Amino acid sequence: MFLGDNIRNGHSEKTIKTASGDQRIRVPRDRQGTFDPVIVPKHKSMSQELEDCVLLLYAKGMSNADIIDF
Repeated sequence: MFLGDNIRNGHSEKTIKTASGDQRIRVPRDRQGTFDPVIVPKHKSMSQELEDCVLLLYAKGMSNADIIDF
């Protein structure tokens, strides 16, 4: 097998939640499953910045409903 077998396999679209709202991104697909996204890891739908903010608000005592409203 040569390198050309694992390229040009298309993209999948993913909606992630960020501090500036929902963003749609395209993630490359590969047949071998060797591509590992760095900025938005596999199976994540929220940016690390937003996730840290939610955890901080929860740790400060805000309820889930208050965090959703915020």
